[in-house]
Amino acid sequence: MDEEERLPRDRGLMEEFRVALVESQLEDMGYLGPRFTWERINLSKNNIRERLDRGVANLAWWMFYPIFLFITYRILSSITDWVEQLKKQKAGLSRNFVKRLDHLGNLDKNDETLSKLINVKLHLNMVIEKEKLYWEQRARANRLKMGDQNTTFFHKFASKQHHTNYIRGLQKDG
Repeated sequence: MDEEERLPRDRGLMEEFRVALVESQLEDMGYLGPRFTWERINLSKNNIRERLDRGVANLAWWMFYPIFLFITYRILSSITDWVEQLKKQKAGLSRNFVKRLDHLGNLDKNDETLSKLINVKLHLNMVIEKEKLYWEQRARANRLKMGDQNTTFFHKFASKQHHTNYIRGLQKDG
């Protein structure tokens, strides 16, 4: 793993990994593209940048797939472009609905305009709901992840859930 600023590593584990690679006759495949593939954006003195995507292969594999890196780089480039376009479209979608709402709000109120207004509001609400769901899922994933790292946080969260789910008693039905 390439890093701009190395963190302490367990040298014994790293040596065992190197031995396993040598015994398996595996070599680093190298890389194309940016040196670092992940970055935790923070203040410059604390910023961490790493290359996470590594591949290893042996000579037989290279002989069988000689153009692997070229094909992989082309695919990676097209996926990266696609993700950027998707982000722009997503941001533009909400803006377009808001502009259309504003425009329709300034028109005379007849059946056709009101129908279009309702339709645009419906679609905007769907986009907002999807965005809300995304952030809720992301918050839940972060909460579960933080629970592994922060036992006090996790304990408080679990205790609150326990109190929420607690059944105080049962009533006879009928």
